[in-house]
Formats: sequence, structure tokens, C-alpha cells
Amino acid sequence: MSGLAETLCYICEEPIGDDPLPGIVLFFIDPYGWTMESERTEHVFCTECQLLTDDGATEAMLALENAPPQLFTHKVLLDLLIALSLAGKLVVDFSFPALYGYLVDAMYRWRYKIRLTEVMDALAIMTSRDFADFLLQRLAQHALAVNVRQLLQYRGAVPDAALGEDLETASLAGWTTRVLTPPAVEDFFMQLDERLNRGSYRYNSTIRVDND
Repeated sequence: MSGLAETLCYICEEPIGDDPLPGIVLFFIDPYGWTMESERTEHVFCTECQLLTDDGATEAMLALENAPPQLFTHKVLLDLLIALSLAGKLVVDFSFPALYGYLVDAMYRWRYKIRLTEVMDALAIMTSRDFADFLLQRLAQHALAVNVRQLLQYRGAVPDAALGEDLETASLAGWTTRVLTPPAVEDFFMQLDERLNRGSYRYNSTIRVDND
């Protein structure tokens, strides 16, 4: 996939093999090095060595969030979560450190490529059910925040924002504070996508086009 199979980890000097994460991290750091089109200037680490430090763990999750579509799979995310747990990095922390912020971002970006129930069940087993529910709630809130920002981009061309839309946002925000389930959040994603499509049509259709 990335030409790294025979590459040795910079720390343990073991071959990278077919582990996809080192290629994803390398692509995030140095896309040209990943394609072997230029000399690789970054050290390559196997997953175990990548996760030795908190910074390395956070970098791995950020790289996964920003991975090219051809490199991301549901299994890669689950494997990273398991590796983080084995490395002692997947711990209950309601202060919501960067690692979990990037995890939520990754789950939202790849929401239609992951099986959310499986991911949340795995998180509940490796952390706690309460913490998994907390992350699911943060995921729903993140999805709504992204949706609002996108709608505001459309709304910028309209002098007066629609009050009804703001009231709908308030109602949706209240929904995200409840006890949620993965299927409910997946339905929420689709509801937000439909809302965005309506907003795109509504606001773009009101923009006057001068053909003179």
C-alpha cells in the first residue's frame, strides 16, 4: 500500500509489515515521502512505538482523521483504539483532551464509513459505558456545530437570518444533551445533512444573479 512493508521502525527496528497506521501517519506528515517520490525526511514508527508517548498517540489520531479516503477503514479505527488501550492511552478523562477531540472529529468525518455501534461498544469495553456515552454526546454536539457553521456560510448572502432556523438549532442542541444511542446519532447525522441541503437550496435560491 505505502511501500513501507520492509521499512524498519526507527525505535525498535522491526519491519513495519502490513500495519496501515505508519503509512497513514507518514502521509499526514510527509505526503511525498509516503509515495516515495522524494527522500523521506521523517522517521517511521510502528504502531506500538508511535503510541509510546501522549504526543505520538494524539498525532496518530489526528493523522487518521485526515487520512485519504483510500487509506481509512472501519478496521483501522478499531485497531487504533485497541492499540491505544494496550498502550495505556485510552483512559477515562472527562476533561476531553486533544486525543478524544480528534477521535470525535475522525468519527464525524468518517461517519458513513464506520459502524458506530461497534465503535461505541468497543470504547465502552475499553473505558466505561459512561465515558463512551459522553463521547457519543460530544460527537452529536460536534456534528451540530459543523452543520451550523456550514449553514452560516450559506446564510451570509442573506441580510436577515431566519428565526425559524435558529429555533430549530436550539431544539437540536437540546436533543444532544439527552441520553443518546448510536442508531439515534446516525439518524441525527442524516437529519443534519438534509437540513444542510435545504439551507443550501434556500439561501442560494435567494441570491440575485445579474446577467447584464
